[in-house]
Amino acid sequence: MLQDQQRKKEKGEVLSSDIEFYLDSNIIIAYHFPKDENNQYKRILRCLKKISLRNDISLIASSWTLAETRIGIIKKTREMLDKKKITGKRADYLFDEAMRTIENLEKFPKLGDVNFKIRKIKRNITAEGLLKMVYRISSLGNITDALHCAIMNVLGIRYILTFNDKDFRIFEEHIPNIEAVNPDNINNYIGKTPAEPEEREYNDECLQAHY
Repeated sequence: MLQDQQRKKEKGEVLSSDIEFYLDSNIIIAYHFPKDENNQYKRILRCLKKISLRNDISLIASSWTLAETRIGIIKKTREMLDKKKITGKRADYLFDEAMRTIENLEKFPKLGDVNFKIRKIKRNITAEGLLKMVYRISSLGNITDALHCAIMNVLGIRYILTFNDKDFRIFEEHIPNIEAVNPDNINNYIGKTPAEPEEREYNDECLQAHY
């Protein structure tokens, strides 16, 4: 069975019609800063447009995604103010507006025309168990990225949609079924996507044994 799946993967055949992409916080942040100098807003709009045309693609976020988004918005607004790209009054407005938007996202998760789901970790995984998993892989790279990878692994989600795809490469080399996807490259994954790993029935003991 595994050999057959690997053969199909190498040929680029579709193994599953349902595709899930976990959202990195920088995707949500980019959506709320239209005048970003890196054109990330326009790039994520193009990506969302392509996703909206499909009914077999799901976007997934976690509570950590939204928490990190709040921090990122504070940092982004502060950077724009320090560089004098906006006035203090404008910075206050952008910050307040972004915070209200995040609160709304928790009630009605949506980016543009695309809905996303906020998925919780099953009760049999404790915070301590998850953090131990993060501790074991945090030596590979950024600890906040490590937390995203741990959550994805427990939820059984293979792909993370992120502008920081290069930062996740080191995790890809050491963690099974983790792959970073830049929004600019979404076409490489839609329609030619390996089978999604099933959601793992882990408990804390399994996590410790696995990592």
